Amino acid sequence: MNNNDKDNVIQKLAGKFKAVKDILKMNLMLISNDGKKVYFYIGLWKDKNKTFKKNWCINIYMYCSLTYRLEKNVKIDFFDIETNKLIATFKNKKIRIL
Repeated sequence: MNNNDKDNVIQKLAGKFKAVKDILKMNLMLISNDGKKVYFYIGLWKDKNKTFKKNWCINIYMYCSLTYRLEKNVKIDFFDIETNKLIATFKNKKIRIL
């Protein structure tokens, strides 16, 4: 990987982190103190396909892993913020959308 490729990866990761922080600032999502539970308004997924939802979970997982220094392969649960209903889980690089 050359320097340009590294720069592109860093820029993409920074953009994803900024997007997560923006959602948090708008109070559309909450993350537990340990980083293992994510609560968000299900409306954020309205009319989105499965690929979008999986990528969204991956981005949140990366954010939580680095921000909360989670161990490798820790399970993160995603919940509807209004009903506390489990929506998705992420563990071992596998996403399960319910």
